[in-house]
Amino acid sequence: MKKHKITRSLATATLLLGVGVVAPIATAGPAAAGGYGCNGTLIDTLPHYAYTVEGGGRVATTYIYWDGTYNCVVNVKQGSTYGVSTRMELSIGTSTELQGDPGHFKYYAGPVKIYAKGKCIKTEATGWGTNGHELYQDSTGWMHCS
Repeated sequence: MKKHKITRSLATATLLLGVGVVAPIATAGPAAAGGYGCNGTLIDTLPHYAYTVEGGGRVATTYIYWDGTYNCVVNVKQGSTYGVSTRMELSIGTSTELQGDPGHFKYYAGPVKIYAKGKCIKTEATGWGTNGHELYQDSTGWMHCS
């Protein structure tokens, strides 16, 4: 009886150890790998989908970080425009300040950082395709009030 209990305990410990080793690898995607220049903890992700009548595919994701004093955002391309220089605009604002990063980027816009201690933030992201047509424009309401 003790042998089965020990075997079961070892199997459980091995499984838990395996999850502990695998989980950080599985969650350590691009947003977790240094935050693209943002410090702090990843607190939100906002997906962006291309405009189409049928519903477009996901073309970018905005990642929002918080370090206890500053919020920071980065908008990362996905799909056909990833690695291709296209126009992007990313902004983050509070009730008293607005910061942005417009330009042509291959992989991502940002990081854009703003002092937000005791404030709420809004973000906006816009991306254009290789043909110069706007692919998406998304903005949030007030959120992540600290």
